[in-house]
Amino acid sequence: MSEKWLHFAEEHGFQCIPSPTSEREKTPGLSVPFCLQIEQIEGIVLPKRLSNRSISLKLNLCMYDAKNKRFFGRSWSTQPVARPNTANRKDPVEINQSVYFHSSSTETTTMILIELVAIDDETDNQAEFSCCWTYLAPFGNIKLLPDSSSAKSNLRLARVDMYQGSPRILLCIQDVISVMSSSSLRSLAGCHVHYALFVHSAMEPVLYLFPGDTFVGAWDQVPGLHGQSETSSAIDFLWRPQLSKQCGASIEKLSLNIFPNIEQFELELLDAINLDRQAKDNVTNDIMLKITERRLLVGIHNGWKFIRRPHMAYLDLESRQASVRGSSRRSSAQALTQLNLSTVIQINELVHHPLYAIVFMLEFVITWPLSQRDKMNTSVTKAQSETVLVSWGAWTPTSGASTQQQVEISMCGGAGPNPRQSLVYGGSADDDQRVGCGTITFRFTTQDFTRGDSQKLPSRRISAFSAATVSEAAAVEAVAQELATENQEEARSDVVSVSEAPEDPTHPGSMFTTPGPIQRPKTSTPADELRGSLSQLPFTPVTHVAPAYTHHAPLPTTLPHPRPPLHNTLPAVPRTIQARLHDAEFVSICDGRGHLPVDVDPAETVSVNPDNELQDELQSNQITIQFMAISQRPRVYTHSNQNQYELRPMFESVFFTFQFYRFSEATSERLSLVSEKTDSICILKKSQQQKPGLEIRYTVDPAEFEQNESRSLAAHLQTRSLQLDIWDGDSLLHLGVATLPLSHLIRQGRAAVQVTHNVPIVYTDYSDESSCLVGNLIRSGSVRPPGGVATEIRGLLHVRLVNVGAKSTITPQDAQAAARGSPGNLVPTNPKEGKGEERRRVRAQPLVEIDRDLASVLQSRKSGRPALSSVSERKQSMNLTSSDDEARKRKLKRMALVRKNESLTRIENSDWLSNKQRAQELRTIIAFRERRKDEKIAQALCESITRSHTVRARYGVAAFFEYALRNPYDSSVTLKIDWECADLTVITDVKEWRYFKTFYDVTTPLEEEMFSENKGNLEIFLKARETVYIPFKYQCLQPEKENEMNRNIKISFLKSRDGRPVGILLVKIEPIPFSVDQTFRFQHPEQAFLKKSIVLPPWHILEGHAWVNDSDKKRLQLCCSDSNVVCELREGSSAEPSQIFLKVACQAAPSVANFFLLLYLDPFRAKPIQTWKFHIHSVQRIDFSATQGQTSHLSVILRGSSIPRVVQCYPSCPQQLVVYPSGPFQLSANAAHEIQLSLKSMETGTKFIFVNVVDVEGHCLVKNWLVCANSRPPVVTKAFEQVIRLSEMVVNKKITYQNPYSVSKRFHLFSTCPDIIQFKEDVFEVSGAQSHSIGLRFMPQSKAKTNEILIFINNDEDKTEECFCIKTIYTMSRLVLCNSSESVKDLSSDSEIFAVSYD
Repeated sequence: MSEKWLHFAEEHGFQCIPSPTSEREKTPGLSVPFCLQIEQIEGIVLPKRLSNRSISLKLNLCMYDAKNKRFFGRSWSTQPVARPNTANRKDPVEINQSVYFHSSSTETTTMILIELVAIDDETDNQAEFSCCWTYLAPFGNIKLLPDSSSAKSNLRLARVDMYQGSPRILLCIQDVISVMSSSSLRSLAGCHVHYALFVHSAMEPVLYLFPGDTFVGAWDQVPGLHGQSETSSAIDFLWRPQLSKQCGASIEKLSLNIFPNIEQFELELLDAINLDRQAKDNVTNDIMLKITERRLLVGIHNGWKFIRRPHMAYLDLESRQASVRGSSRRSSAQALTQLNLSTVIQINELVHHPLYAIVFMLEFVITWPLSQRDKMNTSVTKAQSETVLVSWGAWTPTSGASTQQQVEISMCGGAGPNPRQSLVYGGSADDDQRVGCGTITFRFTTQDFTRGDSQKLPSRRISAFSAATVSEAAAVEAVAQELATENQEEARSDVVSVSEAPEDPTHPGSMFTTPGPIQRPKTSTPADELRGSLSQLPFTPVTHVAPAYTHHAPLPTTLPHPRPPLHNTLPAVPRTIQARLHDAEFVSICDGRGHLPVDVDPAETVSVNPDNELQDELQSNQITIQFMAISQRPRVYTHSNQNQYELRPMFESVFFTFQFYRFSEATSERLSLVSEKTDSICILKKSQQQKPGLEIRYTVDPAEFEQNESRSLAAHLQTRSLQLDIWDGDSLLHLGVATLPLSHLIRQGRAAVQVTHNVPIVYTDYSDESSCLVGNLIRSGSVRPPGGVATEIRGLLHVRLVNVGAKSTITPQDAQAAARGSPGNLVPTNPKEGKGEERRRVRAQPLVEIDRDLASVLQSRKSGRPALSSVSERKQSMNLTSSDDEARKRKLKRMALVRKNESLTRIENSDWLSNKQRAQELRTIIAFRERRKDEKIAQALCESITRSHTVRARYGVAAFFEYALRNPYDSSVTLKIDWECADLTVITDVKEWRYFKTFYDVTTPLEEEMFSENKGNLEIFLKARETVYIPFKYQCLQPEKENEMNRNIKISFLKSRDGRPVGILLVKIEPIPFSVDQTFRFQHPEQAFLKKSIVLPPWHILEGHAWVNDSDKKRLQLCCSDSNVVCELREGSSAEPSQIFLKVACQAAPSVANFFLLLYLDPFRAKPIQTWKFHIHSVQRIDFSATQGQTSHLSVILRGSSIPRVVQCYPSCPQQLVVYPSGPFQLSANAAHEIQLSLKSMETGTKFIFVNVVDVEGHCLVKNWLVCANSRPPVVTKAFEQVIRLSEMVVNKKITYQNPYSVSKRFHLFSTCPDIIQFKEDVFEVSGAQSHSIGLRFMPQSKAKTNEILIFINNDEDKTEECFCIKTIYTMSRLVLCNSSESVKDLSSDSEIFAVSYD
């Protein structure tokens, strides 16, 4: 640890006291920089004993919170100034010093205390005496302060009175605020301080270099400022600050050594915590404590503060293959002493400065079970946890060091100052060495990276540490290497940047987890075979233990920013694959002019200007998703009774399910995979006759959605991603998920753009223990399984995204007007005030034409020929239809025509109705009009006071609008508000009303205590001719109801006395589709509870966003669409992740439970930041118990349906589970069929395997099972150890095996690592009681490592006869220290090199 950095940090950064003001009372995400310039002090009154002595004067500054009566920050003093030796001792004393600070407080109770101190220079110790003091309270009206844009000489000075005594008197005052506001303090006449306080905007880029509420002098050293050094003390670097250039570095192969070993240290730690708990709670009982997480916090500290919040990395034990279950027998030499970090830490904010240090802090998360009372108070069982800081250390990189160096630093603990300013575990003494302090070793590599502009504020991207993540380009690289050669070396370790993190999760290690077929090495010759023989290690046979380690859930691995460029560090898709895609002749998508779209590089960072989207003439967007091909590696199939390998494609047909933007969920057609024998890429085709690929188009037109839809679409594409679920078209099994970034589809004024993505298809294997997920609230598709959950990349999906612009009926001017404001949020009372309202016009029409009842009555009273003619015509028509005489028909028809003509002539030439009949008709019309008059007048009056408002509702989003209600009477009136809709509410809370006004930018007046409640109805009192604004909020939290057709809600404003309407508001609800940010799909046993927890990141790593700060964490709210789902939020401290717990009751198979979960960060649930959709599939569970390395059998019954079918069984893991019959078979109607399951697992533990029974002809699911395979470890009979030098190509050894039977037997050989150990012969036959030499080939490896490999000797029934354990040690040195004898032996291939490894 650098003594210089530690001394500087103890004097500066470690002395800062945090502000007692809660985060809710601070302005979120805003820290204002200030500059305080002290010019002079006049009228100084000194104590009498110092009147004739030589003294110096200085000012002490500190921050004080009058509300909490606490000093905070860090005190600062000016340079001492000698008192002028003049006759008038009250002459002004010139100070002329500046001090800088920044604060996010907006409270008037936060003050700056200024104390005048006199120093007696004639004494040896220079005694100090407090003379007077004063205070400044500028934080209540920051907007009134001037800015530093004007020169120092032009700043206006202010003056403040000084008070007698010392500011320490504030600690003795009971009510500080009332005393200071009532001017009870005694001021000194004529004693003033002249100062200038202003906002210093030029300091904003460097605020992250020193903590808030801390005073920094003009000549104080701030590491990270350009040009500042220890000798340059006469320059004010903070007046126009500039940042130093930053460089890049990486930390890899980090290991933490704990003495004497991890087990002893953790036991002592847990015992100390238990004793502390007993003393604190005054109890004597012991509880079971458990260490669930071992975390390493890494941050850059400049002596003042961390440049960014420390980032977490999860540490693993030294050996994941060690035997830690089943037997506690372990020698002291084998005790684990290391915690390793498998990832590479990338640092991009390092400055070559002696006061810049990299700080490492080790912390453990301790959990203990809930008490019985706590279990009764919660529906979700979760253990309590506590974070303990174990030790810490710091290292300062040397500016002139080499580009790569091996570093070892010591960790410290116990009482004392530290960067975390918290208690550190001290450990116990053992041989003058404190347990647990230990050392950290790592390889530090500097990079040729510097920021181009040193004056810009560094990007605040979040960091992520994960041992189970790899970026999209890394996956492409791994696939390219795997497909290019059969002998693939071990994949490189993941690199995760401190400021840049990948998005896509994958399994650590190789691209595909399934090993390839065993290839015989060409380097071996017959003379080299069986050159040496393996010596058995003497030990007592024990049950072999499978590899196991404690799972630690990492933090999220996605970014709220676009993906950083990766083309400089990772290769692209191989040219062979590019050529194959080019020759496939996919359908070309062109723009309106017939031109091809602009190709966009997926590795480029997209910068979006929202104004360009609003000004674009092509407001409509036609987005096309073109599925082109899938790259997959053939799967290795092993026959159960023979050690033979067969290559088959992993899947031969696929289909996709996804939801894009606000459109409904889509399911694609079934696509076949067509490939050549020499090709690893499969082209997607619907049929052999059609063109390759599949295109799915979506048209986003503002005329169909919203006027500013182009801006909303751009925001969605920039911050969201498309999650594709890939399914096997034959077996209907879930193959995995592919995540497509959408930011490259933003056109930014271009006619058309296209981008080709190559994204990995990631499959997640959940188990009973994997109840944890990790995720981010900023990007969609970011919730991923943690490192402990098995993930597998099953291929690469090649897909092309195209966005073609088109003209719309909505012009750019309309879109800009819609984006500038939302005038529809205000509903006026007067129709002339409403936008687009026209004067109502009614055209006069005859009453008979508009009233059907009146017309029918008048028609029935008519008499004469026309009525009779019509009746006779109907009768004749009926007779005509039943007569068979054609002549009679013609005569009757001619007679009807003659009578009709005569009746028409008679009506025209004579008065058909008499005067008496006409008067009767008029009286009937008047009676009808009088009867309907009241109804029509009431209807017209209601229409005159009715206003309509259209709400375009979206699921989960609160639509806010105000209705301007005016009292039309000359007297006061009390109105009652009446409506019938549970989703529509009146906002009565003033805070909520103010929040929605700010959220929707509504500037109408706001009034407190406006409503009263009477018998469950809201009432409002209005004065004569008064107009008030009634706030309404419509929010639907049921997606089924939201997707219904349009509906109207009638709101009536009635008089409380007589119920007469004064105003009516008709709210028309037009639902619009909503987008889903994350889709979860789980398969769980039926009639059981699914319990999952989603771990959200610590809130401080999301800094840099306006809506994310520490106070927002406390306001996170959840809303579930299904009331039967238990959903809870558990929050920790500011540095701890939050967890969302879900508990879902699964119904009988094969039911599917679907529900939505909304996440809100605002206190009043205005708009969700994330919308999650869950699919819970209930399946029938089958428990299968087996032993590792041998085949076990189980039978299940399959019952047929009412019709016969041709079905086939498909297991999700055919390498381990074989189903008989394996091909199609006839499933008879209502019959029972026996299905044989054979399980051979090469791993221990629990594994979920899905079995689907599919109708071959209809491609529909008939039955599905969830096979829970629990594999036990075998009994190891012999153990060996082999040390191999990395330079050796192939090492040949032999093991002697004796047939224990008296008859001849045939045996089969298997191993858990066929890529390391290969056999000379996979099957051999030994006579009774005879011995046989088993030839082994140890394949060369690329790096040093240690493996424990099991070798199974099985009989013809695939039952294990014996199991050997071989420990292989690959090393670079020629000499190795053996464990037991501690003697060094040569590593030549001819010598015996084994040593005892067990007691």
